[in-house]
Amino acid sequence: MNQPLKGKRALVTGGSRGIGLACAVSLAQMGASVCLAARNNNDLLAAQKLLPGDQHSIVPADLSTREGCDHLLAFIKQNGLPHIVIGNFHSYRPNQRLASVGQGDISENINKNIIVYETLLPDILAFQRKEKFGRWIVILSTIVFTGGPGQGAYSAVKNALTGLVKTLAVEESHLGITANGIAAGLVDTQGVRERYDTATIEQLSRMNLIGRAAEVREIAHAAVMLAHPDASYITGVVLPVCGGYDLAWPLKDMVKNHV
Repeated sequence: MNQPLKGKRALVTGGSRGIGLACAVSLAQMGASVCLAARNNNDLLAAQKLLPGDQHSIVPADLSTREGCDHLLAFIKQNGLPHIVIGNFHSYRPNQRLASVGQGDISENINKNIIVYETLLPDILAFQRKEKFGRWIVILSTIVFTGGPGQGAYSAVKNALTGLVKTLAVEESHLGITANGIAAGLVDTQGVRERYDTATIEQLSRMNLIGRAAEVREIAHAAVMLAHPDASYITGVVLPVCGGYDLAWPLKDMVKNHV
């Protein structure tokens, strides 16, 4: 089997299920040694068993807290800093329209989702500079293109991460370290099914040109493509993996009715 990432280490945050787990499986299949970080230890143990090979590790940590991020940093400093980082962690809060947000709602949500990067970036970048190889892939959302009702706090987080990705690309790409984001559309995950009822999921699934939700493997495919050594000329990009959702609002019904 071709293993272009053999000898490389990868860190996947939010790696115990959904998109993160799918990315981890694909990275392991490509030869990478994968460290999974997430809150729930039992979920991490189950996820680890799905990864081919026995060189993988898990770190139970709440990455919305300074303590959890420090714990993860200490672990990877001891066990091997990563060449590849898949940033899939997200601290969720219920949807709320901007007219109803309270003081600190948005800033607190941004902080909970950014603290992991603030903690990890200096040490990991120092390692990647020495290696002359680094890949940062952050799972974003099509909301960075469109906005969304009731999603002001979520949108603020994803746009903050978009700025982080682009600045990281500007600062580090000449050293062999790329940074890119994936603007995912609706993905059929356990988390989505926990937050939305069936009717809402079906409605949202139709709101793209393909007419269905994504499978986690489709997001993972884009992530590992960006992690590949041959993706060295792709940086600072926010790649839409959304079934054409960003084009669907004005075009889908027109295509159906007139073409």
